Amino acid sequence: MELSIKNKWLIIIVLGILLKLNSYSQIVNIEDKRSTFTDSIGWYETGDLSGQWKRNKSEIFSIKAGFQVEFQFKKRILLSISKISYTRINKKNYINEGFQHLRYTKLISKRFGFEAFGQAQYNEQLSLRVRLLFGSGVRYKICDKKHKCNLGLSTMYEYDEESVQNITHRDIRMSSYFSTSIPFTGKIKLYSTSYYQPLVNNFKDFRFTSQSKIILSITKSLSATITYSILYDSRAPIDTPKSSENLFGGLRYKF
Repeated sequence: MELSIKNKWLIIIVLGILLKLNSYSQIVNIEDKRSTFTDSIGWYETGDLSGQWKRNKSEIFSIKAGFQVEFQFKKRILLSISKISYTRINKKNYINEGFQHLRYTKLISKRFGFEAFGQAQYNEQLSLRVRLLFGSGVRYKICDKKHKCNLGLSTMYEYDEESVQNITHRDIRMSSYFSTSIPFTGKIKLYSTSYYQPLVNNFKDFRFTSQSKIILSITKSLSATITYSILYDSRAPIDTPKSSENLFGGLRYKF
């Protein structure tokens, strides 16, 4: 059923006033950033850089940068993702985080693949001075072309340094994920990814995160999005909550 002009603008206004809740994820959602290649050989590159400096009653300095490169050669895919975010208000850091992720995927068949990855990450607001990890595992495509579903299972070594009390962790974790994209109608699509990362010798020590995004097509070029994510860390750093949630909405225009 075609939406009326009045209803379309009502949706835009409602989404525009959604408040973004404060939360910072420790698990990087790589599935949400994968591109979809239509050829056996292809490049995908994207980058963004923004900054702001403002001074009146308060002094605000902010910078945000991200860069992604993905290359596919027949049945091999190499993915590199970099991101930094920094916001300082009146000489106090409110956001200071970044990560670099590298991932190699070898497609063994149409449904089955092998993966190897490495990552470096820091997040001052989560008292995470540095996190280094590397691992490998398998990826399996479950659903057909219309409903894209992927299941992944890996083992990884993780090195964490907490800035509070200088605590260091050296762990071996399992990392499993399930991702799916479901078109409910021609105008509404759902994208969802969930990660579960327990210690191999203590399943009570785990991290879980899930992100779901609904995209509503308003016109051929304009769409509205609602994204909800949740994070739980049973061994969160000191002075950091074990769970956090994030809900926000926005608009996307395709030129």
